[in-house]
Amino acid sequence: MSGWFSRGNTLYFLKRYEESVQNHDKVISLSPNFAEAWSERGNSLSELECYEDALKSQDKALAIKATNQKFQKNRELTQEPMLQCQKTQCPSCAYKTKEENNK
Repeated sequence: MSGWFSRGNTLYFLKRYEESVQNHDKVISLSPNFAEAWSERGNSLSELECYEDALKSQDKALAIKATNQKFQKNRELTQEPMLQCQKTQCPSCAYKTKEENNK
């Protein structure tokens, strides 16, 4: 599991955000309460401008570890562009999460 998490983080830093989300999804499927994976998934989704899904991931991380300051900051950083997009009609997210693909 830690290999998937590390790979997801590396892919994030390489700006391969879709692959990063996929790796963090794998970690979450194996360990649903791994808060760090939820938060990093949210960071990748935010880079893909999938702010609503990113915010849900950040909220899940905070539900698991409510006092984690890094998670709180990541949520703030996700919420700011989302609110701006709501005002300016940004294009919607082009990346489809696993949940959306199953609809």
